[in-house]
Amino acid sequence: MTASPEDLGEAEADASEKQKATAQPKAEKPTASSPTLDDFDRDEMIAAIREVFTQNSELDRDSAIREVARALGFERTGSRISDAIDSALIAAAKRGVIYNYRGALALLSRNIGDYSRDELIYTLLSVMGAVWWDREEAIRAAARHLGFKRTGRLIQDAFKSAINGAIRRGLLEYDGQLIRRMRG
Repeated sequence: MTASPEDLGEAEADASEKQKATAQPKAEKPTASSPTLDDFDRDEMIAAIREVFTQNSELDRDSAIREVARALGFERTGSRISDAIDSALIAAAKRGVIYNYRGALALLSRNIGDYSRDELIYTLLSVMGAVWWDREEAIRAAARHLGFKRTGRLIQDAFKSAINGAIRRGLLEYDGQLIRRMRG
């Protein structure tokens, strides 16, 4: 069976279109599910660290980096992601979320009740700076600083107590619902 000239024209046109489609490399577009480092601020990374260490009693640094990367949605852990997570691990240790004991990292305080009032006051003061804050916003910011994703009743009560203690000590001043660090 032979093809008519019209059939050959259509077949050649189809083949030509297929060649054009395969000859041009398609640019890979990032999918909505593949995150980038720009998608996360430091507090979100600290929250992922808290989440990972809540599920694992202790991890070495490399395992921690891998697990936190997975918790953030990264499929692979390249040098840029590793460096960013390593930096977040250091920040988490400075914030009192995790600690390093002979190369093993572990959660320092599992829940808000494990923090002393002085530690909560210090957290509030470090988060607030010198500007006026609504009390509820200051509590949320301090809770995020410690890696807590949600601010439930226990966290609210603990930080309210810390705020009142800081006011009594002269570390915070207030004007109704607004608070700020004392000047001077």
